[in-house]
Amino acid sequence: MNQVVAFDLDGTLVNSALHLLPAYHEGLARINHADLPDEILLQCIGGSQQDNHALVMPEASLETYREYEQIIAECAHKYAKERGQCYPHMQESLDALRAQGYLTVLCSNGTPEYALPLLAILGLSDHMDGIQKVITERNKTEVLAALIRDYDCSGHVVMVGDRHFDAEAAQNNNVPFIGCRYGLFPNEIAESHADAVINSPSELLEAVNRLLK
Repeated sequence: MNQVVAFDLDGTLVNSALHLLPAYHEGLARINHADLPDEILLQCIGGSQQDNHALVMPEASLETYREYEQIIAECAHKYAKERGQCYPHMQESLDALRAQGYLTVLCSNGTPEYALPLLAILGLSDHMDGIQKVITERNKTEVLAALIRDYDCSGHVVMVGDRHFDAEAAQNNNVPFIGCRYGLFPNEIAESHADAVINSPSELLEAVNRLLK
C-alpha cells in the first residue's frame, strides 16, 4: 500500500505571493480590467477556478476568466524566475520523506500549465514523486479524492496545506491534515482544527510519521 503525503502548492511548497501578486496585477491590466488591492488578490492564492472567478471578476464570462488565467500562468513564471522562492528547508524535507518510503505528490488547484513549470523553476520537480491530474472545474476536495483513488492510498495519506480549502478537503475525505503556520494564511490554520501544525518545513517528517505510522 502506498503511503502518500499530498502537498498543496501555493503557500505550502512555495511563497507564491512573491510571484503571483505581480502576475495578478499584470493580468488584470492586460485584459483591461480594473486593478484590485493586494488583500483581495491574495485570497485567490490556493482557490479553485470557480472561487477565484467569483472573487475577482464575477461579472465576466468564464471564457474571459480563462483568458486571464492563461495570462497569469505566463506572468507567474516570468516573475518566479526573477523573485520566486520555495520555503527554507523544503527540498531537504521532501527528500527526508521520500527516504522513509513516502510518496510526495502535488495536490493543487493550480493548472498543470502553471504548476509544472513553477516546480521546475524553483528546483522542486526532482523532489516530488507525482503530480495529481487537475481538472480546473474541480475543487480541492475532489482533487484529493481523485489522488486517493489514483494512488490507491486510502487510509495511508496525509494532506499538507496552508488554507481552509486544504483543511476542508482533508476533512471531507477523512484524511489527517497538517497545517502550515509558516504559509500565507496562518489565521486560517489556527481555525482549521489541524491534526498537526508545523512552523517550518523542517518539522514535516516528524508530523507525517506521527500521523501515518
